[in-house]
Amino acid sequence: MLDIGFSRMPVRSTEVNTRIFAYERLLAALPEDHALAAQETVDLNDLADEPFVSFPATQGATLRDASMRLALEAGFSPRVMQETPDSYAILGLVAAGVGVTLTLSSVSHISHPGLTYRELQGSPTYLAAVVVWPKHHVSRATQAVLELMEEIFPTPERPRGRILD
Repeated sequence: MLDIGFSRMPVRSTEVNTRIFAYERLLAALPEDHALAAQETVDLNDLADEPFVSFPATQGATLRDASMRLALEAGFSPRVMQETPDSYAILGLVAAGVGVTLTLSSVSHISHPGLTYRELQGSPTYLAAVVVWPKHHVSRATQAVLELMEEIFPTPERPRGRILD
């Protein structure tokens, strides 16, 4: 049984409550020597022919789902060359020149030699990070964590731009 957890929207379960505590902007991560790395922003269409590094296509892979959705809206289906289950490994592979990826501003502190981050052109796109807890059973410990979360990470204002759900 879940007491409390962290996720990104959309959360499909109807058995849990959610509260947004952060909006994470989508960014392009590129090898530092990539031609697009010299630009301040990257047009998503310019990544159409690039190999991608991504999370596995599993249930709940919200960042991969968002990346695929944006690419399809831009008119292409990304060629995923390598899958790995965590951001550190994905960004390490990007730094090594295996491919490019779309990632979140919350991981832009990850610094590998040869890795660079670029904003996407146009209006910013966000994923909402949420705290999740059961609708029908809230322990005192869970309630205390929720209160602390609200104090430390109050529900932010909705940013300008697009929020994927």
